[in-house]
Amino acid sequence: MFKKAMCMMCGNLQPRDIYENCTGCGASSIHFEYGRLKNFLSFIKAEGLVKALRSNFYDKYFDWRYSVDTSRKITKKKLNVNNSDRFNSFGVYYSAAHFTTLKKAFDSLPLDPQKSTLLDFGSGKGRVMMYALLNGFKKVIGVEYSKKLCEITEKNLRSLEVKKRRKYEYEILNIDASYYKIDKDVDVVFMFNPFSGDVFEKVVSNIQKAAKQKELYYIYINIKNTLPQEFVLYKKISDKSIIFKLH
Repeated sequence: MFKKAMCMMCGNLQPRDIYENCTGCGASSIHFEYGRLKNFLSFIKAEGLVKALRSNFYDKYFDWRYSVDTSRKITKKKLNVNNSDRFNSFGVYYSAAHFTTLKKAFDSLPLDPQKSTLLDFGSGKGRVMMYALLNGFKKVIGVEYSKKLCEITEKNLRSLEVKKRRKYEYEILNIDASYYKIDKDVDVVFMFNPFSGDVFEKVVSNIQKAAKQKELYYIYINIKNTLPQEFVLYKKISDKSIIFKLH
């Protein structure tokens, strides 16, 4: 069992006893599929066994309940269908945020969701967008570079509308996040560490510019980059997940 592990960046299979780097693309072992068990054990340590099991169950229940696909991971190589050098420079593989983390973050926002708009950078398959809509947000916007993920999101949101028998207000933008000018109606910006390098820096700069016009809340899950001092701590969700406030 688990004799080989799959790199989530390039899809390469290699012996499980090679822990340091992928022999195919050089990615750190943190990107390997067998890391799911380690991540789950860490989640148990942070949240407790009951909450961890409940979250794992709800992942599957959510997809079944609304006939959507948000749980299944996709390697970076499979996402980069056009073999784009630009995507290779900043993109990562697809993995969804835990619902436990989302609930903590959304419950901490001091906003009336019915009057608020959420922007998700690196929106993936649309899990956060759907969660926000189900929690009463007026509108959601997803910015995603991968055309494949945008197509899955579109299908997921249509399925959600069918299941809930109502129309939702949303936008799915298949563009480079660094080029997106944040809409003046946005109240919350969400990011689950979707990209790195110059794209991340440009997006952070655009968030700062938008915050000069109005107050913004920035939910940053799985923090791996340093933020400017203008990003003021509002609420700590976990050791690596924080809500920031910008004036």
